[in-house]
Amino acid sequence: MTRWLPAMLVVACGAPATPSQPPQTPPPPQSTEPTACCASYDDLRALDGRRVVLVGTYEPTAVRKGKPRAEDDAKARTVAIHTSGDLSVMLEVYYAPLGTRSDDEIARFAHKRVRVVGTMHARTPERIVDGEGPLQTMIGPCVTDIEAISEAP
Repeated sequence: MTRWLPAMLVVACGAPATPSQPPQTPPPPQSTEPTACCASYDDLRALDGRRVVLVGTYEPTAVRKGKPRAEDDAKARTVAIHTSGDLSVMLEVYYAPLGTRSDDEIARFAHKRVRVVGTMHARTPERIVDGEGPLQTMIGPCVTDIEAISEAP
């Protein structure tokens, strides 16, 4: 049976087809550089879902109901980036495990100007609990899928 295999392949596959149309030119390569973000909330909304570079001050920030208290921020493990455009953007979704920043990261960057590369979300995703539906959460912007945090000049 093995001596028939080459012949069977030619019969099954046939001769190479001649294309009736020329092959399409592949699309131009997309830039892998993230987009600078955000001078205003309108800019932030326009970049929703896109890979961005966010520059601002790294501030440990307690997410809580009611009036903020300074002592809460001193113990905070969630972080907001405050931009020169008066925007406040959380690092990751604050209620998810990645929203809790490491002690090392907080010690390294707290109150410093940083550059963050990640995916911008104009609104924090809803928190949904099985059987209960969406819970009430903060709705402010956040950066997820963080690729890098570094000190900025």
